Amino acid sequence: MDNQVTYKANGTTTEFSFNFKVFKPENLEIYINGLKQEGGYHTELSDDYGQIIFSIPPALNSKIVIKRNLKIVRQTDLQEYGVISAQDLNLDMDYIVELIRQTNEELKKCIKYDPEKGEIKTTLPQAEAKKAIVWDETAKRLVNSEIDFLDESLSAEKTYEDIKIIFEDMKKLLNNSNDGSCYGLVVNMIDLLKAKFPELSQDLGTIMEAYNESEDYGNI
Repeated sequence: MDNQVTYKANGTTTEFSFNFKVFKPENLEIYINGLKQEGGYHTELSDDYGQIIFSIPPALNSKIVIKRNLKIVRQTDLQEYGVISAQDLNLDMDYIVELIRQTNEELKKCIKYDPEKGEIKTTLPQAEAKKAIVWDETAKRLVNSEIDFLDESLSAEKTYEDIKIIFEDMKKLLNNSNDGSCYGLVVNMIDLLKAKFPELSQDLGTIMEAYNESEDYGNI
């Protein structure tokens, strides 16, 4: 059983149901397009379900989320030597069961590791600016990376420019070499880079055009 239900508004509907148990309207949180609603609706509850009724239909294509949020509180303060009402006792037990269900649903959303992989330490390392969290060499513990991932020298644009320089160096090598084996090697390297970085073809796709009608030395 989920703790929430999501709808897409059609611009005319005002009533939206849910099929999980709540005990009072305060157990619900209502969101429209990510914004928590503090009014503009009322709640009708039944034993195991209910519905939200908006005073004005939510706008067309709005995302509506009805979420259960039970607080961890006691429902009944039982007094020593006092009379215990069966109704009150059942209410307390029902609330505890539903609270456990809610917690279990939230735990399903957490990242978990495979217990068959053995003991793994999941404690996060101390926060360090511009560093990523990675597994260490044993794959058993999380650590901060040694690389600064916000370093401009490691950016995708910088890498792209470096590869362009490599292409230009290859062109020079081809122009200055009469060695067929060298030619074949460079051709293979260019094909490999183009396959890995297809966007380079737009800028550097003419590298080999000057050789299209030259002698075919073959590839290595």
